[in-house]
Amino acid sequence: MISASEEVENSMARDPRLKTFAERHKRTFDSTPPVPITTDDWPYLYQEKKSIPAVFLTLSTLVLLLAFYYRRSISTSHVRQSSLFFFAMGAGFMLLETQIVSRLALFFGTTWQVNSVAIAAVLTALVVANIVIDKYSRRFNRWWILVGLEMALISIYLVPFGRIPGSTLAVGSLAAGLFALPVFFAGLLFAREFRSTPSPSAALAANMLGAVVGGLTENLSLVIGLKALLLIAALFYLVAGIGLRNASTSESTVFNSTGKGEPDTVPDSVCLEMNAR
Repeated sequence: MISASEEVENSMARDPRLKTFAERHKRTFDSTPPVPITTDDWPYLYQEKKSIPAVFLTLSTLVLLLAFYYRRSISTSHVRQSSLFFFAMGAGFMLLETQIVSRLALFFGTTWQVNSVAIAAVLTALVVANIVIDKYSRRFNRWWILVGLEMALISIYLVPFGRIPGSTLAVGSLAAGLFALPVFFAGLLFAREFRSTPSPSAALAANMLGAVVGGLTENLSLVIGLKALLLIAALFYLVAGIGLRNASTSESTVFNSTGKGEPDTVPDSVCLEMNAR
């Protein structure tokens, strides 16, 4: 024990029982594991270590089990494969949205400013994507859109925003514009595929379940940090590409066997509503 006036030390010297009690119950801070330092990438001051709390893991497991159970209840094989695409798109978009809000908070500070800038950037990108698909849908190859989406995510992951010279407002505006790029590509891909989905209700359900799973996946930031969520979003969009490929193969088989044309399209206003969620 240490005291500024040495009164505690003197009392312990006069009383052997007090000294014995203090020795028996002393705490050594050297044996305490180090607490992670909070950073912009890991801003969790209330966490003693980089881990996911047990209650988060339990709830996440229950929700995941329900999500996969209801996905298996979808009847036809073609709709299941198409639902994998919309499921992964919903999960990836939720992670991307989280990344936008968390990154812009570093530049704009207050909650209402961050939300207004983030929502404006997301909605603007989605509106432009829907307009482009409405007018030039046949000019855009789905695979090139997916490649552009992945490249945009990787590019943003590699950009060192903290080293870019300029005022906070200027760098924040640049970050908002850059983060709008993957949203734009995701909007293009989603709107293009939702227009021709054979079951809009199944696509909507899968997309909502994917958004829930994406929200739960955000808990991984407690371990790996916020920036790494971009890589997980890129993985979800790769899964969406796999689902798109499987759905395209199944669609070609069905059309060749039945001799029917393209499925009915969905109005663009519905696509915009789905993108904005």
